[in-house]
Amino acid sequence: MGFKLEKKLEKALETLRGLEVPEERVVIFDNENAKLEDFYSEKRDLSSEDISILEDFFGKDIALATPKTFKEFCGKTCLPVIARNQLENGESKNLWYEEVVPRESKFYFFIVEEKANDLKSDNYRDLFEECLEADIIQIGANATIGYGYTKIKKIAGGTNE
Repeated sequence: MGFKLEKKLEKALETLRGLEVPEERVVIFDNENAKLEDFYSEKRDLSSEDISILEDFFGKDIALATPKTFKEFCGKTCLPVIARNQLENGESKNLWYEEVVPRESKFYFFIVEEKANDLKSDNYRDLFEECLEADIIQIGANATIGYGYTKIKKIAGGTNE
């Protein structure tokens, strides 16, 4: 079973997949001489339609790297780590650290639904669809300090069997 994407998005992703990305460089699509950390870029031209479709899906400033280059890049940069502390009467009771994801990060996930003949399954689906339609939802803890606010966008529906 495969997942069905919109034809235009599928075509644009296939175009990306066909690009050759040199080691120790990143491929970008909008700036001639950019440098990402210690890695120089190479500009590649894509059709304006493909760029528009990919930016709608991934966001602006798309960069491609080989797995090795990406691993080196990630080894040099880390997610921000914030020390948190529970204080009681000015005394530390519980020091812990949180690694946070930068603002405007994007995550992609698939939801696979098992077909069921009971009404509960439909109720869960309806509840999830309501969450998707909500403007912004909060996931995880620390809502009072602004963490976890997100928007979920449904990209494609259905499957290829």
